[in-house]
Amino acid sequence: MELYLFNLLLLLLCFSVSISTVSSLNFDGVALLSLSKRWTSVPASISSSWNASDSTPCQWVGIECDNDHNVVSLKLTGYGISGQLGLEISRFRYLKILDLSVNKFSGKIPTELANCSLLENLDLYENGFSGEIPESLFAIPTLAYVHLYGNRLNGSIPGNVRNLSELVHLDLYENQFSGVIPSSIGNCSKLEDLYLAENQLIGELLKSLNKLENLVYLDVANNSLEVSIPLGSAI
Repeated sequence: MELYLFNLLLLLLCFSVSISTVSSLNFDGVALLSLSKRWTSVPASISSSWNASDSTPCQWVGIECDNDHNVVSLKLTGYGISGQLGLEISRFRYLKILDLSVNKFSGKIPTELANCSLLENLDLYENGFSGEIPESLFAIPTLAYVHLYGNRLNGSIPGNVRNLSELVHLDLYENQFSGVIPSSIGNCSKLEDLYLAENQLIGELLKSLNKLENLVYLDVANNSLEVSIPLGSAI
C-alpha cells in the first residue's frame, strides 16, 4: 500500500512538473507562438529563438518588452516570412510598434489589429497584403506612423482617418486605392508627410489637403487627381 501511494505521488509530481513546463510561458509568449502558426515560411533564426519553454518572449528575436514582460515591439523586417497576419495579433494590448515590412505576407489586414489600442508605429510595407484597409484600424487614436506602401491594398481610403489626431506620417504609395482623398484627412493636424503616389485616386487635390498646415512632403504622382496649387503654397 505504501509503495502504491509513493508511486501515485511520484506520478502526480511528474504530471505537475509537466504542466508547469508547458504553461510557464506568459500570455504574450503564447500569443506569439499562436501567431507564428499562420506563417508558412519562418527562418531558423526565429523558430530556434521562439522557445515555448521560456517564461517570457522578451529575449526572442524581434521582440521587446516593458518591465512587466508585456510585448511592446514586434519587429521582423526582411526575414522572408510568408503566410498571413492572423487575428491573434489582437492579443497584444501593450503593443506600440508592429514592423513586419519587407516580407511575403498575404491576405487581408485583420480588423482585430484595432485591439492593439496603444499602437503608434505600423509598418507593413513591401508585402502582398490585399483588400481594403479596415476602418477599425484608423480608430486607433495613438497611431502616428503608418507605412503600407508596396502592397495590393484597394478600395477607398477610410474616411475615419480623421480620428488619427497623432498621425505624422502616412504612406500608402504603390497600392490600388481608388476614389477621392477623404476631406476628413484635413483633421490630421499633425500630419507632415503624405505619400499617395501610384494609386487610382481621383478628384480635386486641395479640397482634401488645404487644412494640413504642418504638411511638409506630399507625393500624389501617377493618380488621376486634379491638381491646382496656388503660387506660394507650402505644399
